[in-house]
Amino acid sequence: MKHLLGQKWLLIPALLIMAVLLWALGLPFFRWLRLLFPLPAWLFALVWLAPALSLTLSYMLSGHRLRSWLHRVGECWLGIFLYLTMSFILAAAVLWLMRISGSEVSDLWRVRSGWFALAAFALCYLAGVINALHIRVKQITIPLHIRSPLRLVLLSDLHLGFFSGPRMLPRIVRAIAKQEPDAVLLAGDIVDMDYEDLRRPELHRQVLAGLSSQTPVFACGGNHDLLFPDPRKDAFIAGCGIRLLEDESVSWHDLTILGRRDAMDELRTPPRQAYAGLAKGRPLVVLDHNPGNYREAWENGADLVLSGHSHGGQTFPGNLLQRLIMPYPIYGHRQQDGRHLVVTSGAGFWGPPLRVGVNNEVVLLLLEPMADTGD
Repeated sequence: MKHLLGQKWLLIPALLIMAVLLWALGLPFFRWLRLLFPLPAWLFALVWLAPALSLTLSYMLSGHRLRSWLHRVGECWLGIFLYLTMSFILAAAVLWLMRISGSEVSDLWRVRSGWFALAAFALCYLAGVINALHIRVKQITIPLHIRSPLRLVLLSDLHLGFFSGPRMLPRIVRAIAKQEPDAVLLAGDIVDMDYEDLRRPELHRQVLAGLSSQTPVFACGGNHDLLFPDPRKDAFIAGCGIRLLEDESVSWHDLTILGRRDAMDELRTPPRQAYAGLAKGRPLVVLDHNPGNYREAWENGADLVLSGHSHGGQTFPGNLLQRLIMPYPIYGHRQQDGRHLVVTSGAGFWGPPLRVGVNNEVVLLLLEPMADTGD
């Protein structure tokens, strides 16, 4: 990961490929705009591509104040691009079906279909933004070999930075506090990218420190936490009262909690070494940001694996595509032979501040003693 970030100019071919793809997908929208405004096609393409490419450009400007603005514009444009192109491609498909059925498609019909597509886009985008501001609580009961019930809250993917900031974090912490947990488990991606992108870091620290002063907070790192290494990020996390477990374990109540480094971390310990020496006879809870590692954990004795990373697909149709493509569960509770995996959709978001068909959430884990457990 660090090596790739160092080769920033390798992003130039990606920019060119992305520009061609975005231009092609924007053709239905361009053609509709030219019915209303008879301006040169290249001008529409320039206006369309400039914000779309700003996200990739932002990765080439680490530490520069302009990068933050480019990134925000680019992230918003991801959502605009997704739903605007989907709406206009659907409208173009309807007009095409009208043509092959023998109906006449006049310019008036084309203009009207474009306005309907624009309205559909606006409603979908607005609904996604509103939904992204709400934090749901999902409850899962898990039986383990423990002596007394425990209430744990799992959250992941705060992505503190560009959009998840001073207003979003207090909402998340309030939702957690209402569950009255015995401990909070944070499955990675605490910071979105660069420390410089944290708006009002002292406020973030105050809010999270308020939570950790009431209940222990254990965490593992995520792939975004590896981006743009900075000692201030490490100091920020420590100052929040978060116990970051980097291939380390702690004994807490009847549990052993092991936090794994992210799969993209070059310092990640091999499985045999990471799971060696753990206390026997105690349920093992593993925090691992990427759910793709859950079988590795199960094979090494984990009773409960907690992950995030996938955001549950974050927004339609990404949730459907991820379920089809990914070789591991992207969301929900899976169990096999008494072992459990819980993948949360995350309390924050990456990219556009949108949630369509997927919710922001924290997960209340009710750990219950198994029937055969004795003192």
